[in-house]
Amino acid sequence: MTETYQFALKYDGESFRTHEMDARDLAPALIGLCDLVDEANRTLNAGRSRIDIKVRTLRDGSFQIDVTLIQSIVDQTVDLLSGKSVTALIALVTLLGLGRGAYIGLIELIRRLKGLAPRAVKDLGEGKVEILLEDGQALQIHKETLIVYQSRKAREAAHRVVKPLEREGVDTVDILHNTEIIQRVTKDEAKYFEPIFEETRRVTDRHTRLSIQALWFRGDNKWRFMERDSPISATIDDQAFIERILKEDEPFQPSDQLEVVLQQTETTTPQGDLKVEYSVKEVLNHIRVPKQQRLGL
Repeated sequence: MTETYQFALKYDGESFRTHEMDARDLAPALIGLCDLVDEANRTLNAGRSRIDIKVRTLRDGSFQIDVTLIQSIVDQTVDLLSGKSVTALIALVTLLGLGRGAYIGLIELIRRLKGLAPRAVKDLGEGKVEILLEDGQALQIHKETLIVYQSRKAREAAHRVVKPLEREGVDTVDILHNTEIIQRVTKDEAKYFEPIFEETRRVTDRHTRLSIQALWFRGDNKWRFMERDSPISATIDDQAFIERILKEDEPFQPSDQLEVVLQQTETTTPQGDLKVEYSVKEVLNHIRVPKQQRLGL
């Protein structure tokens, strides 16, 4: 079984008035496009499909390349544990931003995040996540788009596609489908596509309420909580609170809640992976349910 999708990659600016493009710019850009699609396919489909990329024509007017993607299903077996099937070609190109979709794709995500890691990520379930931008704005995207965004290989490939913008006389790169502009990257935005993966840390504190799911006093000493609808694991750094528990002065039962100062530490690795850790810095209030029933520790 195969699927096909056609789109165009168009470079525009004063340099293309003769309808020519330096091969030293074109070749890396096309290889970058191939690598971007291959990496997304590898990341999302784990070798269960193959995507061939064909350059169909070179058109007059600016410098436009018509591209055809052809997906062949190598393994239709569905993982019975995860229920995950092969990401269809149209879904994959939408996730990359090469096609129109209800959620923003990779190219738009790079522009909106300006190449940086999101300030926070919240799992919404059903394959969706909410990310927080530097300006505090929240965006809902597909989880798979974020996974590709965090791939160093995918980001390096996307950078090669827009790298001609660094040349004098190249102003825009467009992705078109049926003559409609799906994405446009300008010269000023090209810098966002350069993948700079340095380890960074962001630490924020917030006053919140946590529902206790499980207590733990060994190893990493992480407790399991629900914060609203999101499960988290957190260490307890409030030693006075821990001592009250160990002295049995602080009985617990299922569904108890804690009002706390919760510290969130986000670490972005040089590979572009985001790691989020939580710690309870201070327990402000212990809210007990009406019926007492001590949890087994």
